[in-house]
Amino acid sequence: MSSEKKVDRRAYLKYIGSFIIGAVIFGGSIAAYYASLPAAKEVITKTITTTISGPTITQTVTVTATPTPSPTPSPTPSPAPKPPPTYVPGEIKYITILTGGVGGAWHMAGPVVAKIINEFIDPNISCKVLPGGGVENAIALQKGVDADLAWASWVASGSLWKGKEGKPKLADEPHNKLRAICTFYPARWQMLVWADSPIRKIPDLLGKRINPGRPGFIGELTSRLVLETYGITYDDIKKAGGSVTFGDYPDAVAGMKDGLLDAFAIMGSIPMAPGIEVAAKAPIRCLPVDPEIIDKLNKLNPGYIPIIMPKDTYRGVEEVLTVGEYYGFQCRADLPEGFIYRLTKHLWENRERLVAISPIYKLFQPDMVLKGIPIPLHPGAEYYWREIGLLK
Repeated sequence: MSSEKKVDRRAYLKYIGSFIIGAVIFGGSIAAYYASLPAAKEVITKTITTTISGPTITQTVTVTATPTPSPTPSPTPSPAPKPPPTYVPGEIKYITILTGGVGGAWHMAGPVVAKIINEFIDPNISCKVLPGGGVENAIALQKGVDADLAWASWVASGSLWKGKEGKPKLADEPHNKLRAICTFYPARWQMLVWADSPIRKIPDLLGKRINPGRPGFIGELTSRLVLETYGITYDDIKKAGGSVTFGDYPDAVAGMKDGLLDAFAIMGSIPMAPGIEVAAKAPIRCLPVDPEIIDKLNKLNPGYIPIIMPKDTYRGVEEVLTVGEYYGFQCRADLPEGFIYRLTKHLWENRERLVAISPIYKLFQPDMVLKGIPIPLHPGAEYYWREIGLLK
């Protein structure tokens, strides 16, 4: 072999050795580079052109970059829950509780609420329980004179809340100082007649002697609205030879027993004492209200609902459809939040005391407490119902 060929061979081997060393170093740098890329699992193909004191060599390097997991952000801590409102003993000195007619489920439950206040909230609060009515109770709360807590007809309170826009119109100015606490149970309007009476439906009351209830009570208001929805006014009854006598339940019972009345209306829980007392003399019936009439009443005031009068509610009564609404508990808007929170809590936790005076309060259950309420909840009541999960 000639000396020229030996030189060429040495140069060639030196060239190849330099290339291998350079490729190893460069390849390691490339691998380190791609390993540092952001998280994204992918195959990256890179064409690298390298010149090492000789011919140009093209090298293809394939690198798989394994993703680096992104750091999981720390969760933002939830704000601490607002503590329950508090009541300071002595903050309230007097409480007046307005109920309903004597002997009814409202009136009998008034002393129970008074006892709960003194036993669980403040023994030094002087509680006074007074009779009242669905309409007049709400009016008294708005005035804020000798009225703090009251049983409620949601039909009446909802109408008064709207003022002159309320239907039926019960006031010119909105009663915006009313606040709701809860709903107790549904009530039924009951127009009762003797079982053997020729009066079979509401229009048959034309020319008859009726007691629609006591003015200022939701029963009389509903009697008037039902009749008017049928196209009958009190004057129409009188012009047809009948009479309209307004009075409380004892007057209606006496009128039926003495033969001075042909029909009387009551509204409330079932059974009611006046119905039981009249039916003790002879069987009675409840006049049905047509579905289309109830639908019109509901459009007038959403508080009105269709409801069944069960068979044998009183002696002689058959199952019929009538109109009803929800009865509840309300208060003045300016009563302390802590007081109403504690009242709502202890009223709910001791509801069996209400059941003990009238079985209608068995309906005071989780699915009932917020039904049909047309006015804002008092913040204290709202806090408690949210706290126990009944208000979302």
